[in-house]
Amino acid sequence: MNYLYKAMMIYIGIGCMLSGCNNVIATPNETLSNYLDAFLHGRMTEAYEHISQKDKSVVSIDEYVEKQNMNKNVIAEAFATEISYTIDQITVTGNEADATVSITLPDFSSVFSDVMRVAFMSAFGGANENDIKKMIEEKYKDKEIPMTTTTQTFKLLNESEGWKVFLDFEKQKKVSALLEEAKNLREKKKLSGALKKYEEVLELDSEEVTAKSGERELTKEISDFEQKQAYVDKVKLYDFTAKYFSTYTDEKTPGVIFKIKNMGDKTLSKIEVTVYFKDASNNTIAEESYRPVNEHSFGDSKPLKPNYIWQMERSKFYTAESVPSEWQEGNAVAKITDIEFKEAVELDSEEVTAKSGENELNKEISDFEQKQAYVDKVKLYEFTAKYFSTYTDKNTPGVTFKIKNEGDKTLTKIEVTVYFKDAFNNTIAEEDFHPVFVSEYSFRDNKPLKPNYIWQMERGKFYTAESVPSEWQEGNAVAKITNIEFE
Repeated sequence: MNYLYKAMMIYIGIGCMLSGCNNVIATPNETLSNYLDAFLHGRMTEAYEHISQKDKSVVSIDEYVEKQNMNKNVIAEAFATEISYTIDQITVTGNEADATVSITLPDFSSVFSDVMRVAFMSAFGGANENDIKKMIEEKYKDKEIPMTTTTQTFKLLNESEGWKVFLDFEKQKKVSALLEEAKNLREKKKLSGALKKYEEVLELDSEEVTAKSGERELTKEISDFEQKQAYVDKVKLYDFTAKYFSTYTDEKTPGVIFKIKNMGDKTLSKIEVTVYFKDASNNTIAEESYRPVNEHSFGDSKPLKPNYIWQMERSKFYTAESVPSEWQEGNAVAKITDIEFKEAVELDSEEVTAKSGENELNKEISDFEQKQAYVDKVKLYEFTAKYFSTYTDKNTPGVTFKIKNEGDKTLTKIEVTVYFKDAFNNTIAEEDFHPVFVSEYSFRDNKPLKPNYIWQMERGKFYTAESVPSEWQEGNAVAKITNIEFE
């Protein structure tokens, strides 16, 4: 028996010398542990040794290390010692294994403000990453760091060298390429093509977050685009002229003028017009985009309501100074290239209450009711809308009126809206005026309108309405008090 045991030991020893007893094949659990330990603690060269040959054939060690270093987070590094993991379960099926891992790490959302304050201070103070890391470590040296746990899944393959972590870099590269293609197509407004790319991504990875959100957004964007396409024919662009204009600084400035009428039933908050300039051979050589209607611009641009007409102020034009000298004057085409609908705003009492408080909402409603009750005591009279003669234009549309405060309160603001109509009595434009406007930001010497006081514009002056289109029938206009403020 003793002889047999010694013989077996000698046989095993010889086998070890021939094959190497240190080269013990790691289990799936050990392989995944080695990979996670190296990866989570920044030892990327070591982590690379534990990934599959399939992944290594797609991404070299240099590419892998470079990519991980690019994603390196100095804040995460500062808390690296706090990161831990637990392999909850591994299921082996032939030469494949699926693992579920719980990773516990600092909850960066909870410490974000403190960490960013340190980072900003350090950045503006000229500190490098190591300095920032030390400052963060020092700040949380004696503090309990809030932690969070996430669950992730991993796949392993049993290859010739044993079990390896399979990250599927080939699929990741395909997904990245498809997402980039989708982004480029979306920027070029090729929405159907972009949507197809997102669908291809989701076929590869049904849980890809960017593709899922992109698909949802794009589906809505396509629906919006189709609505716009159906409506754009109802936006009429006419009286278009492209020529050289004379200005104070240049007697030959390329520019354009046009008018737009909203012939549909929706209010437009944005209209984009693109003008394509052509040479003598009728080749398009340049283009310029303009936004005559843009509710979100800094200018005094209003939404274009149904049946309203937009027209630039008289004697003004859109410049196109980047148009090359090869342009043949007059040879240009203008198109409506984008529109946006103004969304109806509905009062959601729960939302308003949540945001600003029930008391504020009640006060706002009370103020509105007071204004509604008082506005009948503000008399607007001697209203005239006609073409006036000025030094620069003998046909300038404008209005005059007077206002009397017949109530018992002093008014610091009065807004008057004038609605201009065409020969068919359709309202085609509107202008707001503020004859009374007391504000520290007002440059005019404006006074409040006390009880029984009358406001009248200085003699010989009038309110201009230069954006009113030429379709307006002189004299056909209505003026209303649309807002007031009490002292």
